[in-house]
Amino acid sequence: MILSSLPSTVRRVDEPARSDRLIIAIGIFKLVKTAFLLAAGIGALTVVPEHVARWIARVGFWMGGAPGHRVLRHLAERVLFAQQSRMREVGILAIGYAMIFLVEGTCILRRKTWAEWLTAIVTASFIPLEIYEIVVHVNAGRIVALLINVAIAAYLFGRRLRARRAHTG
Repeated sequence: MILSSLPSTVRRVDEPARSDRLIIAIGIFKLVKTAFLLAAGIGALTVVPEHVARWIARVGFWMGGAPGHRVLRHLAERVLFAQQSRMREVGILAIGYAMIFLVEGTCILRRKTWAEWLTAIVTASFIPLEIYEIVVHVNAGRIVALLINVAIAAYLFGRRLRARRAHTG
């Protein structure tokens, strides 16, 4: 009864704000990308059956797991039949991307302001490549990945700029 008499701007302590849920969703999304890129990288560095490697790559690329993924997919497909040294390079590259997503995801979940800026900048920087890939070869996965990444970048930039204005004014 007491809660019903509180102003609508007051929320219950156990009820997360909408912005908190969005930040959690962004962090989890980055960690899912991390998992797929780690799997792809480990697969490239070890002996993984070809059909498993192709499935991991296909799912990861469909999700927009790696910026410039059209080029990376072509490279990955060539590499599946290439020498071990080439596989090593692709594995290291995939694990490198995974580490970036890991830092973004975990630090966003820990509510680090700098991680929000980092994620917004990194995500926005690859949007032109994603648009190019859609123009060259359109598919639903690329469009969904682009829309998600545009929404993430716009939300994080807006969130940080609103916080900065509130702090200074």
